[in-house]
Amino acid sequence: MAKKLLVVDDEKNIRGILKEFMGAKGFQVLTSRDGNEAFEMFEAHSPDAVLADVLLPHLNGFQLCRRIRSESDRPDTPVFLMSALYKTNKIQAEAKFKHGATDYLLKPLDLSSTFKKILRSLDMSEEDLRRAADEEPYQDGPDSDFTPPPAKSAPPPAPVEPSPAEVKVPEPETEPAASESEPAPSSESPEALPDVPNAADFSGLSALQVFLGLYRGQRTGVIKTTQGEIVKKTYVAQGVPVYVASTRPEESLPALMVKDGVVTEEQVKQALVDAKENHEGIGRALLEKGVITREVLSQYLLKESERRLEDVLHWREGSFQFADTDAFLAKIKRPPLPLLELAYQHTRNGALDELFERRYARAGATVVAKVPERLPAIGEIDWDTKDLMITTHIDGQRTVEEVVRESGGDSTTAYRTIGLLEWAGVVRLA
Repeated sequence: MAKKLLVVDDEKNIRGILKEFMGAKGFQVLTSRDGNEAFEMFEAHSPDAVLADVLLPHLNGFQLCRRIRSESDRPDTPVFLMSALYKTNKIQAEAKFKHGATDYLLKPLDLSSTFKKILRSLDMSEEDLRRAADEEPYQDGPDSDFTPPPAKSAPPPAPVEPSPAEVKVPEPETEPAASESEPAPSSESPEALPDVPNAADFSGLSALQVFLGLYRGQRTGVIKTTQGEIVKKTYVAQGVPVYVASTRPEESLPALMVKDGVVTEEQVKQALVDAKENHEGIGRALLEKGVITREVLSQYLLKESERRLEDVLHWREGSFQFADTDAFLAKIKRPPLPLLELAYQHTRNGALDELFERRYARAGATVVAKVPERLPAIGEIDWDTKDLMITTHIDGQRTVEEVVRESGGDSTTAYRTIGLLEWAGVVRLA
């Protein structure tokens, strides 16, 4: 008997590619576009394996996997989860050990490798699959327009043609009266998020909001932040910080290395002399003296900027000036700094709770949707599982209130997740 594979993805092109490839290999492929529909198809058609995206409407991939494991009569069916956004080691491990996935695959999929993994889970060879398919003529599996079959014990009654007297013209639809006992959630339209001005103090916008605003606007330039005698310059390329200069001594590369025991203070002093004589940076001087390796230097150059950025994101006092320029791009060749991950950790500590509560409590009846072209940014964050579940409920159909309620979290946690993503331009209030 031919083996059935249930493919679940809300993107039609991906469903089509997987159906064509896996079908050519010998699977009878069923497809579905959302989690609820997929579970109904699983129950009705008993597929031998499931390949499901994590980010699905109505019921996400994690929830689908858990329902198969806990509610179906075939809980041992191999379930493979896949995602182009959620790629951290933590999420991959939790997919398997917490949600019960057989494996977790990263998009874009290697189709041949994915096929072989599914075969191994079924303890079959490609020849076995082909032989099983040859024994039963291939039947095209049901697609995402699937509707559950009627119960066998209750066949539908034969249609009866009504008499002309029984035919009624429907009344025009009217809006139902609002219930006095169940007030509707607030539908107050939220204001658009403010654009970041070129200069201001942090009394109106915190440093975190300013940097997220630059990220949302994908701006390129240099932002100078000042707090008392401390001055920092952050170089931003399309909204992403790539380098931070600082006057704070304890944030310097040699200070971090000494603190971590990588070099001694004496080695730093000698390297400073050499750097001054040769007109070079202290990192290069330490490298040329053989005190550190190139790998260590690269690691601490990144750590230096990360530490400086992490510090400035906490600022609520001081001022900033932003200059639009790309003149530094040819000179500064650095990897992007983890702005969204640092901002995520900062918001989890409650930094913007008052702002988020004020904004989203009033927008409970407003639909929240993802911005498709900005979705890869979600993968830059090492999400806690419950926060990740909130992101999967943002589907362009649920309101803020529904996201809070159906994700199973509390409003504060949901507002933090929605707020971070909205300020970063990844989601919007429709």
